[in-house]
Amino acid sequence: MVPGKEPFGKKEFAAANQQMKDLKVDGKIEILEIKVLGDWAWMRNRLRITMTPPQGKAMNHRGYVLTILRKNAAGAWQIYRDANLLMPERS
Repeated sequence: MVPGKEPFGKKEFAAANQQMKDLKVDGKIEILEIKVLGDWAWMRNRLRITMTPPQGKAMNHRGYVLTILRKNAAGAWQIYRDANLLMPERS
């Protein structure tokens, strides 16, 4: 989930990701809180990302994120749901 859009699934995420394939993306995450409950976990974190198009100016976004994780059959944690409130930084 992201600000200003209806919740979406894997197909829509993949399409949006494809549109961003030429962007250079750099990010920093600060985990503020995490709770593990068996094969499920959630974490509240603060994220700042910089996206730079091939021929353009860098854009900075920051905000809070709530992530729900789930262990897969191999025992690795995967993002199950993610709600980010990233907004453009003000200059």
